[in-house]
Formats: sequence, structure tokens, C-alpha cells
Amino acid sequence: MFARAVVTAAAVFAGVGANVALAGDDEVHGELRSGPALDSDWFGDDIEFAGAPSNGGPYDFILVHSAYFRITDAFVAGDQFSATDATLGLLGLTAMAGPRFATTFGVDPVGEPAWRSGVFQTLEVVLAPGNYSITVTGNGAGGLPAGFYVQLETVPSPAGAAMLALAGLAGAHRRR
Repeated sequence: MFARAVVTAAAVFAGVGANVALAGDDEVHGELRSGPALDSDWFGDDIEFAGAPSNGGPYDFILVHSAYFRITDAFVAGDQFSATDATLGLLGLTAMAGPRFATTFGVDPVGEPAWRSGVFQTLEVVLAPGNYSITVTGNGAGGLPAGFYVQLETVPSPAGAAMLALAGLAGAHRRR
């Protein structure tokens, strides 16, 4: 039986509105399977065999606004992962990209430092509003099972980003 849970994120800025995503939950062999929640901490997952889908996937959700879909390896450097959507096909492969900026939401003790480190392969894809069913696979080059983290984070609207910038300037002016 396939059930959908509604995950409502708080308004990014007061009065701007909330972003909503549906995250998939279902039972597979008696185990509850779920995926990343919008604007939440990193979601840990793994693959047991090279080329096999992750144990926690596919990640099924509906986006009302654009969001970043991120993957970071976090255990043994060298593993490469791919993200594929059932409709769109290959979204991308993880690659070495050097140190990254911290994400806005979530501070997982492993996922966030791995994302920022530049040591592990990462992938960031901007997803437009719509329905998604994303499967993550990997090569297991660093050994199996191969663990990784995924995150789904709202892309700030241009108006919201401008409001943050103005608030930062006002705060800096007050401190002087």
C-alpha cells in the first residue's frame, strides 16, 4: 500500500508563503521506507550493491516551488552516485567540486560537514515545481555498503533573497 505524507515547511519569510512537498512513505518487505523532507536535515541512505538502487529510495515527492536536490558521500571518499528521475532520466553524477557553502537548513553531524569538506563527491541539481520519483545508485568504489546523504532544500525566491540582503545591511548599520 502506498501512502503519502504531507510535509509543510514554514514560511521562508513572514508573509511570503509556505512551500509544500509530498514525501513518499511506503512499506518494503515490512520496513518503512522514506526519503528526505523538504528543508530538513540530511537524510542518510546507502546502497548494498554497485548499480543497485538505494535502500531508502525511490524518493517520491511533489514540489510546489523550486528546490535543490543534493547528494554527498560521507564515509569513504571515492564513491560516485547518480540521481535518476523516473520521468526526466539522469539528473546527474556526483563529482569532486571543492569546498561548498553551508546549506541553509539542517545541521546533520555527518552530512553537512561532508557537503562542505571538498573531500567527498557531491551533486546539486535545481528541480522545478513538479512530481518527482528519484532513484540514487552508486558504484561502491570505496566499499559496500556505500553510504551517502541527500537533502531537499527550497531555492529562495529572488524577492526573499533581496529581503534577506536588506535585513543584513540594516543589522550591520545598527551595529555601527
